[in-house]
Amino acid sequence: MDVPSQIASISKQLVAVLTLLLVDDGVLRLDTTVPALLPNAARSWQDVTLVQLLTHTSGMAHWGERAGFDPAAGFDPSERLALLLEAPLTSPPGATWRYSSPGYIVLSAALEAATERRYGDLAREGILEPLGLTGTTIGTPPSGPRAHGTRQGQPVASWDLSTMSGTGDIWSTARDVATFVAAVHDGSLLPAAAQRLLHDTSVALGRPTAPAAPVITTGYALGHFVGAVSGHPARLHPGDNPGYQALAAWLPSTGTTIVVLSNDEADDVESLLVQAISPDNP
Repeated sequence: MDVPSQIASISKQLVAVLTLLLVDDGVLRLDTTVPALLPNAARSWQDVTLVQLLTHTSGMAHWGERAGFDPAAGFDPSERLALLLEAPLTSPPGATWRYSSPGYIVLSAALEAATERRYGDLAREGILEPLGLTGTTIGTPPSGPRAHGTRQGQPVASWDLSTMSGTGDIWSTARDVATFVAAVHDGSLLPAAAQRLLHDTSVALGRPTAPAAPVITTGYALGHFVGAVSGHPARLHPGDNPGYQALAAWLPSTGTTIVVLSNDEADDVESLLVQAISPDNP
């Protein structure tokens, strides 16, 4: 419960929450365009909005789908951002759903531009400190004990998370993640108007999960998937970095939060999640 591990793409929900907090404060609008905040974006980006980045409908590519979109490459953060902003879009903004981790790097940079503050400082002051998440660090490994990434028990080299702001850059404990996820969805972290936006804004997936699967995803909202776990409506997000797997789910019918963190990328975290909510599980 208290050993920090990489939570990978669950990190995206922190960026979504920070965006909503800034919208509630009047600093941003969800329909603010990326070039309005990051003027170095390519011309094709002129209509890309923050809500499209949040919901993966910007038309931006995912890792490995464009030249230079390599999370293992040792880019300086500003160099990586420039590369992302120069890349052509895969489809017109808003036309289709396409998962894009690099889009959340752009989103975190947009938040920094809007506030003239570092993303890590925004996250600490807006989320980590108010919730008392003392086992969570952003971009850098914790100074004490931590889970080391493996593949079937063999060590795996980690990405440099300091260059991946907002998309998979967080180390945290299962306890901290559970506290955060519960606070996000039960209304104890976001103001009421922002909470409504969080739960009311979503898009249908381009390729929804097969209905017979125990973990189903049918839509993507602001920083999380919408779906079901063993028939229970759920808001959830998986994550995978080299050597790590993660999955967090909140079940609105019962207010239950379940977090699975593993430091072996071969583990089946979906099965572990399903086991955790089984009525036969004590």
